[in-house]
Amino acid sequence: MTVNEIAEKVTESINKTSETKKKNEREAYVKSVKEKGIKYPFQIASIKRTKKVLGVDAKLFTPTDKENASPMELHSGFSRFELTIVDKETNTTPTANIPAEDVYYILESSRVALGQVLKGAIPTGGTTETSTAYTQKLIDKNFKGQTPAEVLLKDATQETALTNTRNWLAQNVDKYPANKAQITAIDDAIKLLHEGKLSAKNVSTSTANIEIYKTDYKFKSKKNEKGYNLIYGVEIICDPAKNYPFAITIMNCYAPVETGAGGQKAIKMNAAENTVKNTLLMTKDEWIKLITKMDRTLSMFEQMNFAKLFDESQIAGQY
Repeated sequence: MTVNEIAEKVTESINKTSETKKKNEREAYVKSVKEKGIKYPFQIASIKRTKKVLGVDAKLFTPTDKENASPMELHSGFSRFELTIVDKETNTTPTANIPAEDVYYILESSRVALGQVLKGAIPTGGTTETSTAYTQKLIDKNFKGQTPAEVLLKDATQETALTNTRNWLAQNVDKYPANKAQITAIDDAIKLLHEGKLSAKNVSTSTANIEIYKTDYKFKSKKNEKGYNLIYGVEIICDPAKNYPFAITIMNCYAPVETGAGGQKAIKMNAAENTVKNTLLMTKDEWIKLITKMDRTLSMFEQMNFAKLFDESQIAGQY
């Protein structure tokens, strides 16, 4: 046996040993992950309330051979974020998909909405018409949905009741920091009242919400005993005047899906049944964290797969 042949044998043996080691390490790693019993492996975020939970799963995939799509599109048509709102009281769990690339639109819409939310949350010291006395909605059951200015303009004798509400909010401010905005608004309103500057002309009459995102009804492959497909819709809106300005609503139902002459699918919503609709409200801080995490997860997925997909596109482009 020549020196070169011996060297080749040694190299082959080293490579086999290395491959076996890698295989064993991978098997050990897979086993350790399975032993952890991870309950929600795709979940990137959850927002919890006493009776409701919003869960967001990242189900992201690169283009498949069957789709015959360009590798540079980075995403399969099935790449998505899956949202579920669990309502423990009604025992319902409607779910909906947001396509991966729709996150870019949601992010830009959110920036516009957050500008309005933050604009209305700036304390002004009760000296101008932009005081939060006119914009900050109260959550107290006696004044829910009203601003302190609206309460006092309707009945100035409610000052004592408002003061009691303010004191109650102050007692719980450490537990609920969002109370600070309501306390400032009440203080401003009372100050403006005493100074004779509380004016009805400064009360906003607009109740318009900002639409962040809304989909047409879509269907999933899951069917009920009648053969009706699971239908879903998702809507995200923002009401800048509320303490929990962002609201996600998910609707599920079952309805027949018909195929037209041209192969197009049509959902017959007039025959829908078993409709479920759940809504979860979020503070601006919760929404910022959620949409930022979705955006970053998307970016990291694309960065992780870009080199391979770019190389694939370059090879394909040569033929």
